[in-house]
Amino acid sequence: MNDISIIGQAHAQQEALPPEWQLSSFCQIGIVVEDPEAASTHWGSRLGIRSWYRPRLAGYRTRASGVPLDQTLEIVIGYTGRTQIELLSVSGSDRGVFGAPSHRDAPEIHHVGYFVRDIDSRSQQLRDVGLEPSQTGSLWLASNVKTRFAYWDMRETGGGIVELIEQRISGLRIGMPEWLVRLGALTGHFERVQQTR
Repeated sequence: MNDISIIGQAHAQQEALPPEWQLSSFCQIGIVVEDPEAASTHWGSRLGIRSWYRPRLAGYRTRASGVPLDQTLEIVIGYTGRTQIELLSVSGSDRGVFGAPSHRDAPEIHHVGYFVRDIDSRSQQLRDVGLEPSQTGSLWLASNVKTRFAYWDMRETGGGIVELIEQRISGLRIGMPEWLVRLGALTGHFERVQQTR
Protein backbone atom coordinates (compact mmCIF):
# COMPACT_ATOMS: atom_id res chain seq x y z
CA MET A 1 0.00 0.00 0.00
CA ASN A 2 1.47 3.36 -1.00
CA ASP A 3 1.62 6.18 1.52
CA ILE A 4 0.45 9.24 -0.41
CA SER A 5 1.06 11.67 2.46
CA ILE A 6 4.76 12.20 1.76
CA ILE A 7 4.16 12.28 -2.00
CA GLY A 8 1.43 14.86 -1.39
CA GLN A 9 3.78 16.90 0.82
CA ALA A 10 6.40 16.87 -1.94
CA HIS A 11 3.89 18.02 -4.59
CA ALA A 12 2.63 20.81 -2.29
CA GLN A 13 6.19 22.03 -1.72
CA GLN A 14 6.93 21.98 -5.44
CA GLU A 15 3.81 24.00 -6.21
CA ALA A 16 4.76 26.59 -3.57
CA LEU A 17 8.14 27.36 -5.19
CA PRO A 18 8.48 30.78 -6.84
CA PRO A 19 8.41 30.78 -10.67
CA GLU A 20 12.14 31.51 -10.99
CA TRP A 21 12.88 27.91 -9.95
CA GLN A 22 11.52 26.53 -13.27
CA LEU A 23 12.06 22.92 -12.21
CA SER A 24 10.54 19.81 -13.69
CA SER A 25 9.02 17.19 -11.42
CA PHE A 26 10.94 16.19 -8.31
CA CYS A 27 12.85 12.91 -8.38
CA GLN A 28 13.82 12.49 -4.73
CA ILE A 29 12.18 12.75 -1.32
CA GLY A 30 14.57 12.93 1.63
CA ILE A 31 13.62 11.90 5.17
CA VAL A 32 15.97 12.38 8.14
CA VAL A 33 15.81 9.39 10.49
CA GLU A 34 17.82 8.03 13.41
CA ASP A 35 18.71 4.69 11.77
CA PRO A 36 18.29 4.44 7.98
CA GLU A 37 18.52 0.67 7.81
CA ALA A 38 15.88 0.18 10.52
CA ALA A 39 13.71 2.90 8.94
CA SER A 40 13.88 1.12 5.57
CA THR A 41 11.68 -1.67 6.94
CA HIS A 42 9.07 0.83 8.12
CA TRP A 43 9.11 2.94 4.95
CA GLY A 44 9.38 -0.11 2.71
CA SER A 45 6.09 -1.46 4.04
CA ARG A 46 4.40 1.95 3.81
CA LEU A 47 5.56 2.70 0.27
CA GLY A 48 5.76 -0.80 -1.20
CA ILE A 49 9.55 -0.65 -1.59
CA ARG A 50 11.19 -4.08 -1.52
CA SER A 51 14.78 -3.16 -2.40
CA TRP A 52 16.93 -0.67 -0.50
CA TYR A 53 20.56 0.21 -1.18
CA ARG A 54 23.35 1.84 0.80
CA PRO A 55 25.95 3.78 -1.20
CA ARG A 56 29.54 2.96 -0.29
CA LEU A 57 30.75 6.50 0.15
CA ALA A 58 34.41 7.10 -0.62
CA GLY A 59 34.18 10.74 0.47
CA TYR A 60 31.85 13.49 1.62
CA ARG A 61 32.44 17.24 2.02
CA THR A 62 29.94 19.92 2.86
CA ARG A 63 29.88 23.63 3.72
CA ALA A 64 27.51 26.26 5.02
CA SER A 65 28.28 29.90 4.13
CA GLY A 66 31.66 28.73 2.85
CA VAL A 67 32.63 27.14 6.19
CA PRO A 68 33.37 23.37 6.25
CA LEU A 69 30.99 21.37 8.45
CA ASP A 70 31.84 18.47 10.75
CA GLN A 71 29.16 16.16 9.43
CA THR A 72 28.88 12.51 8.41
CA LEU A 73 25.96 10.96 6.54
CA GLU A 74 24.56 7.47 6.49
CA ILE A 75 22.22 6.99 3.52
CA VAL A 76 19.84 4.26 2.36
CA ILE A 77 17.81 4.68 -0.85
CA GLY A 78 14.86 2.92 -2.44
CA TYR A 79 12.38 3.72 -5.21
CA THR A 80 8.63 4.10 -5.45
CA GLY A 81 7.96 4.43 -9.16
CA ARG A 82 10.56 6.88 -10.48
CA THR A 83 10.88 8.73 -7.18
CA GLN A 84 13.93 8.00 -5.07
CA ILE A 85 13.26 7.82 -1.33
CA GLU A 86 16.39 8.79 0.61
CA LEU A 87 16.56 7.87 4.29
CA LEU A 88 19.48 9.58 5.97
CA SER A 89 21.00 10.09 9.38
CA VAL A 90 23.51 12.75 10.33
CA SER A 91 26.32 12.62 12.87
CA GLY A 92 29.08 15.05 13.79
CA SER A 93 29.07 18.36 15.62
CA ASP A 94 27.27 20.26 12.82
CA ARG A 95 23.76 19.14 11.82
CA GLY A 96 23.58 21.98 9.30
CA VAL A 97 20.42 22.00 7.20
CA PHE A 98 19.34 18.57 8.45
CA GLY A 99 17.92 19.43 11.88
CA ALA A 100 16.29 16.75 14.03
CA PRO A 101 15.21 13.32 12.76
CA SER A 102 11.58 12.75 11.79
CA HIS A 103 9.65 10.55 14.21
CA ARG A 104 7.96 7.42 12.94
CA ASP A 105 4.53 8.45 14.25
CA ALA A 106 4.73 11.90 12.67
CA PRO A 107 6.64 11.46 9.39
CA GLU A 108 7.77 14.59 7.65
CA ILE A 109 9.86 14.97 4.58
CA HIS A 110 13.09 16.85 5.00
CA HIS A 111 13.70 17.86 1.41
CA VAL A 112 12.55 17.43 -2.14
CA GLY A 113 15.34 16.76 -4.64
CA TYR A 114 15.71 17.65 -8.31
CA PHE A 115 18.44 16.35 -10.61
CA VAL A 116 19.89 19.14 -12.74
CA ARG A 117 22.36 19.06 -15.61
CA ASP A 118 24.48 22.00 -14.41
CA ILE A 119 24.33 22.84 -10.72
CA ASP A 120 26.63 25.86 -11.08
CA SER A 121 24.40 27.49 -13.69
CA ARG A 122 21.22 26.70 -11.74
CA SER A 123 22.70 28.00 -8.50
CA GLN A 124 23.83 31.21 -10.19
CA GLN A 125 20.32 31.79 -11.58
CA LEU A 126 18.97 31.58 -8.02
CA ARG A 127 21.70 33.83 -6.63
CA ASP A 128 20.84 36.38 -9.31
CA VAL A 129 17.37 36.73 -7.74
CA GLY A 130 18.78 37.05 -4.21
CA LEU A 131 18.66 33.44 -3.00
CA GLU A 132 21.60 31.75 -1.29
CA PRO A 133 22.03 28.04 -0.57
CA SER A 134 21.91 26.90 3.06
CA GLN A 135 24.42 24.11 2.50
CA THR A 136 26.48 22.82 -0.44
CA GLY A 137 28.86 19.97 -0.97
CA SER A 138 29.80 16.80 -2.77
CA LEU A 139 30.04 13.09 -2.19
CA TRP A 140 31.59 10.40 -4.28
CA LEU A 141 31.42 6.63 -4.55
CA ALA A 142 34.62 6.30 -6.59
CA SER A 143 36.96 8.67 -8.40
CA ASN A 144 34.65 8.67 -11.44
CA VAL A 145 31.24 8.76 -9.65
CA LYS A 146 30.60 12.15 -8.07
CA THR A 147 27.47 13.89 -6.80
CA ARG A 148 27.33 17.62 -6.11
CA PHE A 149 24.43 19.10 -4.17
CA ALA A 150 23.03 22.37 -2.85
CA TYR A 151 20.23 22.77 -0.32
CA TRP A 152 18.00 25.83 -0.48
CA ASP A 153 15.71 26.62 2.46
CA MET A 154 12.40 27.81 0.99
CA ARG A 155 10.24 27.09 4.05
CA GLU A 156 9.25 30.75 4.47
CA THR A 157 7.44 30.60 1.11
CA GLY A 158 6.00 27.11 1.72
CA GLY A 159 8.46 25.49 -0.67
CA GLY A 160 10.22 23.43 2.01
CA ILE A 161 13.89 22.56 1.64
CA VAL A 162 14.95 22.01 -1.98
CA GLU A 163 17.99 19.99 -2.99
CA LEU A 164 19.57 20.50 -6.40
CA ILE A 165 21.61 17.44 -7.38
CA GLU A 166 24.16 16.99 -10.15
CA GLN A 167 25.34 13.41 -10.68
CA ARG A 168 28.34 12.65 -12.90
CA ILE A 169 29.83 9.35 -13.93
CA SER A 170 33.16 9.62 -15.76
CA GLY A 171 32.32 13.26 -16.46
CA LEU A 172 28.90 12.51 -17.98
CA ARG A 173 25.93 14.17 -16.30
CA ILE A 174 23.32 11.61 -15.37
CA GLY A 175 20.59 11.29 -12.76
CA MET A 176 20.27 8.31 -10.45
CA PRO A 177 17.54 6.02 -11.83
CA GLU A 178 16.92 2.71 -10.09
CA TRP A 179 18.58 0.68 -12.85
CA LEU A 180 21.81 2.58 -12.27
CA VAL A 181 21.72 1.87 -8.53
CA ARG A 182 21.09 -1.82 -9.24
CA LEU A 183 24.09 -1.79 -11.57
CA GLY A 184 26.08 -0.06 -8.82
CA ALA A 185 25.23 -2.95 -6.49
CA LEU A 186 26.90 -5.29 -8.99
CA THR A 187 30.01 -3.10 -9.30
CA GLY A 188 30.35 -2.63 -5.54
CA HIS A 189 29.39 1.06 -5.40
CA PHE A 190 26.17 0.18 -3.52
CA GLU A 191 25.27 -2.63 -1.17
CA ARG A 192 21.82 -4.16 -0.77
CA VAL A 193 20.24 -3.58 2.64
CA GLN A 194 18.88 -6.66 4.38
CA GLN A 195 15.54 -5.74 5.88
CA THR A 196 14.18 -7.29 9.04
CA ARG A 197 10.52 -8.25 8.87
